[in-house]
Amino acid sequence: MTDRGDPEGAGRAATSLRARQAEVVAALALPGLAVLEELRTIVRLAAALLDAPCATVNVLDSELQCQLATHGFAGTTSSRAESVCEQTRQLTADVFASADLQADPRFATNPWVDGRSGRVRAYVSAPLRVEDVVIGTLCVFDPQPREFGPDDLQRLADLADVVVALLERDRQARRAEELAGELTRVHAFDVALLDALPVGVLAVDGAGRVQQFNRVCRDWHGEVPFGERLRPTGEDFGDLLAADGVTPLRPADMPSYRTLHEGRVQDLEIVSVPRSGAARRLSVTGEAIHGPDGVLLGAVVTMADVTRQRELEDRLRADALHDPLTGLPHRGLLVDRVEHGLLTTARSGLPVAVLFCDLDGFKAVNDRYGHPAGDAVLRETARRLQAVLRPGDTVGRIGGDEFVAVCPSVPGEAAAAALVARVVEAVGAPVVVGADADGPLQVRVGVSVGVALSRGADDVDALLARADEAMYRVKRERHAALP
Repeated sequence: MTDRGDPEGAGRAATSLRARQAEVVAALALPGLAVLEELRTIVRLAAALLDAPCATVNVLDSELQCQLATHGFAGTTSSRAESVCEQTRQLTADVFASADLQADPRFATNPWVDGRSGRVRAYVSAPLRVEDVVIGTLCVFDPQPREFGPDDLQRLADLADVVVALLERDRQARRAEELAGELTRVHAFDVALLDALPVGVLAVDGAGRVQQFNRVCRDWHGEVPFGERLRPTGEDFGDLLAADGVTPLRPADMPSYRTLHEGRVQDLEIVSVPRSGAARRLSVTGEAIHGPDGVLLGAVVTMADVTRQRELEDRLRADALHDPLTGLPHRGLLVDRVEHGLLTTARSGLPVAVLFCDLDGFKAVNDRYGHPAGDAVLRETARRLQAVLRPGDTVGRIGGDEFVAVCPSVPGEAAAAALVARVVEAVGAPVVVGADADGPLQVRVGVSVGVALSRGADDVDALLARADEAMYRVKRERHAALP
């Protein structure tokens, strides 16, 4: 352990750590990364999940900060000494968040904060840890101050794990391909190396007969006799399916067959269902091998298990489209449903109705009984709205105590008015939000509902705006009628 009173020892430790970090970054071969498009998807998803305009994947090299993928601003290479990422890495090994870096004296003079390089104010970053070394961060930021909640920090940490998995997968696949290129001169040592790899490696000769099937492949699929051709299904091998997990692969769709006939297969996804054990989603890359005279000698196929990564991506994508409190769709998914309803209207002639619902008296519940009671009201309102509307209708929460229902193929104003009446009656019933000494604690809220039926020239924004205006009209008329 370095004595804190020994500045020379602390300096040597910092230099050693930076050298180790540079070594790990160099091994990732960043200029040749094959996963840049997936990283761009990750930063777009990070910005959407945290409802912020900007996101980036930062990597710290010896003297520079490199931005591998950005969303909402133009990426650049800058001095490591001026990097907010470097500052936060020195402060904590965990997720770092600030509602306003400009108000924090530790960051106020940083060029990314004071306007020389950017205007970063609200900021949250999660470390990218490879081989127990923090090589950079996944960060989200906003030029305006704002708070980030615990769920935001956890989601960013999950996405940082996905980024690290992508970088590791790229490195492992590159290692596997480099080693597999020597399979034409395979011997016992090569076999041992291939068996030590964390990815599956399959080698076939020019006729498609198995020449190598490493330990990972055997663990996933069972033994395959040397010299036989692989088939998409078999009692020992199990089944191979397309990426949808349903469609069986034909012999001509097998990665080894395609590699032999196409020369190369890159990031092909298939699903492997062994005779025993769980199905796996595999990312497959294959390369044909030719001799010096150009004759086809065979092919090498590498397979990486991306099951957990895809499951995490699916969960994060679902979180980005749905409200975590009520489980209802967010605005983006509602807009998609309105667009679909307008297309249905163009075919059927029946308009789509949009019901804009704003709870009355909700703030009083929060103020008197606390936010847990308010959350109970929101969850129950969501459940009641889904229960009283028709099959095929969509209910979403667009923020606070505002809900929107999208109801396609509504015959006319009378039918729309009937939907509104059902909503008002359902939402107005008492809601149990807890208990006290006298028994269950119940509250009541009302709802102002504005409805708009689509017209021929409507687009999504126009229809939603008319429903919003109708809701405010209802609210104003209700307040005017009060004594």
